[in-house]
Amino acid sequence: LLYTIKFELSMKLKQFWFLLALVHDIATTESVSAQERQGCVLYGDCDGLPCAKKTKPIPFSGGGKNNIQEICPHLKFEERFCCNEVQAEKLMEMLKRADKRLNSCKTARENFRTMVCDMTCSPYQGMYVKVAEAEGGRAKKLN
Repeated sequence: LLYTIKFELSMKLKQFWFLLALVHDIATTESVSAQERQGCVLYGDCDGLPCAKKTKPIPFSGGGKNNIQEICPHLKFEERFCCNEVQAEKLMEMLKRADKRLNSCKTARENFRTMVCDMTCSPYQGMYVKVAEAEGGRAKKLN
């Protein structure tokens, strides 16, 4: 009986230390990864494809922020973005076309807008997008 209790206690302790090590590993990996990915991985337009360009988010010089606030309300407090005014205008046109198909479900519409906005203009774009393949400065394949 004593052997069984010691064995069970030993197993529980091993499980505890394993889980603690696993949680620590995940926590430190995610925080480093998130810090490494902050910023832009795509910026501008290269012959119809997004330019594969690692850069810090850039403030709009014109009225592009108004467009972003209208189509991506969750980004309204941001000052810098991973898209320029032309990209913001194209994003606005694309999302308005998509709205026609998604208007019947407000939740689907908002989720789609959030995802596309984050992948296109969010200052934390690198957390959502990874350039898997680029050619001549153009992003050809994204992950």
